[in-house]
Amino acid sequence: MPSITEPPTSPNPWLVLTGVAIGVFSQTMNGTAMITAVPPIRHDFDLSPTMLQWVVTIYFLVGAIFLAAAGRMGDRFGLGRVFLAGTLCFVAAYIIMALAADGLTMLVGRGLQGLAGGLLLPMSLALVRATFPEQKRQFGAAIWSGVLGLGLGIGPIVGGLLTHYLSWRYIFWFSMAIVVAAFIIVAIALRGRLSPPKRGQPEFQDFTGFLLIATAMATFTFALTHAQDLGWHSGTTISTLLASIVATIALLLRERSASMPFLNLDFFRNRDFIAASLGIFSAFFLIYVILVFASIFTQNILAFDYTPALAGFSLLSLTLLMFLLSTVVHRVAARYGYQVVVTTGMLLLMIGATLLHVEATGNGVLGFETALAVCGLGLGLTLPVFSGLGVQTLPPDQTGQGSGVLTTFTFLGATVGVSIGGLVSANGARSSLDGSLSALDLPPAEVANLTAGLHATEQKLSMLLSRYDAATAETIREALIQAVYSGFADLTLLCAVLAALGALAQFRLLRAHSS
Repeated sequence: MPSITEPPTSPNPWLVLTGVAIGVFSQTMNGTAMITAVPPIRHDFDLSPTMLQWVVTIYFLVGAIFLAAAGRMGDRFGLGRVFLAGTLCFVAAYIIMALAADGLTMLVGRGLQGLAGGLLLPMSLALVRATFPEQKRQFGAAIWSGVLGLGLGIGPIVGGLLTHYLSWRYIFWFSMAIVVAAFIIVAIALRGRLSPPKRGQPEFQDFTGFLLIATAMATFTFALTHAQDLGWHSGTTISTLLASIVATIALLLRERSASMPFLNLDFFRNRDFIAASLGIFSAFFLIYVILVFASIFTQNILAFDYTPALAGFSLLSLTLLMFLLSTVVHRVAARYGYQVVVTTGMLLLMIGATLLHVEATGNGVLGFETALAVCGLGLGLTLPVFSGLGVQTLPPDQTGQGSGVLTTFTFLGATVGVSIGGLVSANGARSSLDGSLSALDLPPAEVANLTAGLHATEQKLSMLLSRYDAATAETIREALIQAVYSGFADLTLLCAVLAALGALAQFRLLRAHSS
């Protein structure tokens, strides 16, 4: 019987790599292109901060839930079949979002997009692993990581230009055209070479494990997302956090005793796999927090008031350096070792986030783009290395599931990052606003209503301030400006602390070996 992870007759690995690289590019490019479109989408659909956060996070949440399942599906049904299914789900999701008439429809499309990403991303890396000979797998993974970085890098520019000059809806039409090309190329490359489904075992061995991991992620994300509205002491927040903890403990107990676990905990017996998983989680936590909230911050009329196109270009110093460095970082790691490279990268992320914090407090001298550039250097030294390190620890017969676990941390890092980032930013802005407006002795309900001005258009902000005399309106406007900067300052301080902890963890986990 043919191997599950390799087609009966090996396809051309370069054609497979081309197809999966285009698919990954479409996914990651759309992901960051969406970032510059978030403020216009918010205004078009009049979304609340919580609803807007769900539009961003539901993609990562659904993707994270289905990533490990996709790994099992790849091992069971064949990597090529699952990859092609993911591309078709992307096509459907892009059409739904391009035609969306309200926030709920956008939410549905984003959820389907998350499912598509959960199928496509791990299968793309696993296909590279399965079709390339062993001596070239690291090179194939490096190309995969480079294309992933390229998509992340140019996404904000593509999204900004399309949103500014056409409409944010064209982001999805453009992405759909690219993913269709990926489907065609991979289908041709694997034609007649798709592994047949594996016989003689149940199609899904551990449905309980799947439900537990889905419950743990969903309840945790819900608690973080709604805590800014409901408060940490509300019954809903406490109960969902407890549910997440209970589900996580039950998951670990279940997977330790299951004969065919949904989540193979044996992967985490390898220190390098632990380091790669934590590194991927922290890197994607940081990249999406910085990109999402920097784009929102720069487009805010109370901050830089950039157009979507200008906001996209302002992120270029981060994304371009991240991509360029990712193309050569494996040679650097081969010479100096994983430990030195990724620890240095995390320290650069800490420095970059600290510089962003200083800029947000009004004491910076280097500039916003310079701070982002330092972050880009740190990400370029970490993301490709973590991906390659994780892949090379996987046994050949568990490539699908192992890749699914690794990419679960990709989506989970972004999910938790955007959720916690939104909470920290909102709390920081609200605390600053309350303090600044205390001298006006306004009723608490009126101060709460003024928080709508933190992300309003110029027209809505003018309407909000029109109820006050000129002096009071100016005081309120200055308070809102200070609150926006304070929220971003608290957010970047969080990033700096996480990056410092990440550097310490990588230094301790990774032995001083080279690739």
